[in-house]
Amino acid sequence: EAFFRGGDFSSAADAYAAALEELPSGVMAGDLVFQEVLARIEDGQLTDAANRIDTLARDPRLDVVNRWKAEWNLALALQSANRGAEAYARVDRIVAEDSVNPALPADLAVRIAWLQTRLALEAGEPMRTLERAPSVRALLGNVGTQLSTQVDSSLGLLEAEALFALDRSDEALAQLQKVRDTHGGSDAAVYSYIEEANYHAGQGQLVKAQELLTLLVTNHPNNRYAAFALYQSALMAEGRREEIYLREAIGKIEQLVTTYPQSELVFYARFKQGDLLRKIGEWGLARQTYESIINAYPQHADVLAAQMALADTLAAQAGSNDSLRDSAAAIYERLRDLASAPVEMRIEAGLKAGNALVRRGFGDRAIEMWWQVVDEFLLSEEDSTGLGTKGRYWLARTLAKLGETLEAQQQLDGARNAYELIRDRGLPQGEWAVAQLARLGVVPIETNSGGS
Repeated sequence: EAFFRGGDFSSAADAYAAALEELPSGVMAGDLVFQEVLARIEDGQLTDAANRIDTLARDPRLDVVNRWKAEWNLALALQSANRGAEAYARVDRIVAEDSVNPALPADLAVRIAWLQTRLALEAGEPMRTLERAPSVRALLGNVGTQLSTQVDSSLGLLEAEALFALDRSDEALAQLQKVRDTHGGSDAAVYSYIEEANYHAGQGQLVKAQELLTLLVTNHPNNRYAAFALYQSALMAEGRREEIYLREAIGKIEQLVTTYPQSELVFYARFKQGDLLRKIGEWGLARQTYESIINAYPQHADVLAAQMALADTLAAQAGSNDSLRDSAAAIYERLRDLASAPVEMRIEAGLKAGNALVRRGFGDRAIEMWWQVVDEFLLSEEDSTGLGTKGRYWLARTLAKLGETLEAQQQLDGARNAYELIRDRGLPQGEWAVAQLARLGVVPIETNSGGS
């Protein structure tokens, strides 16, 4: 328990397992199993947690309630880890093995049946979701009103999603309206506005979509989805591209931040506001916006991306202002050297730091910096595919800029080397690199020339 409460979940799992071998007096074995599985889930050991349940399922000391509580938490964790198909297959198997168990409490049986229905949809089987929903509703008479309402309303939303997935949009829209008519202010009924808005947005009907989101905020201002609806509405306004709608999006974000200052979306909303201000040329306000979230959320998971955006803004705003240009360069160089930053961000920062040096007339230093980036993130790696799409994109951009700068200095061997790396490592812009090599007199070879 001390390990678990202290956040050392790996040690907690091992301690629970050890305690199960020599069961302390007054402690239920099922409780220990559940806590061990929960600790492994918290530690990210999802496969180990599943194997542990399977092993202990044969132990008569593991009661059905703790078994299914463990399965419930494991299924949700697998779902969150984008392993929904695995979760669905597992729950399906366990339900088949243990479907008629009188010891399973009614409320837990309902939750498991609902989860099985939800996972079917996420596993790409919407028809099975529609087929299962009535059997779940048949169980609702055995549970309390609150749980019955919650499950019935969420089932209605699941059915609508399944109908959309089957291209039965008219039925889906009718189902969403039914959820609102039947269950009023439930979370599912409120979210149905977002579901319907997303459908209309996908059809290009952004005005209709925004009207639905506005209706949600107006009718349910205290619901947890209201802030999200404002954020979605801002994104849809941005999608209309014209300056009047970009300013409308900024207004939606201001409403979100003012009305829901404690929302987890405030950071992202302000971030988006900075991007929108850049789009309409309000560089000074964009800079202030990025600085405000960097100062307010110094430990946020995406604060480094905000710092990159701030550097980009400073660089764009700088003109002949050496102070702003130097500030941008300092941020780029710090992000390039920050070991905890994502690799793709470090490569991007290295490219932009070099660009800043070129603009200040320090081309040689820029070339040296770019080669350092290439050496660290490409030449020292046997397989560049591990960099991901963004990392490979920024490496290609770095090598392209490196080659162009070397050419400008008449260092043609170095330029050829840079272009050859794009070609030989299969990076984006491979065909462009081949064209540059041909221009520099390099005969094409019969090898992979990379993506375009």
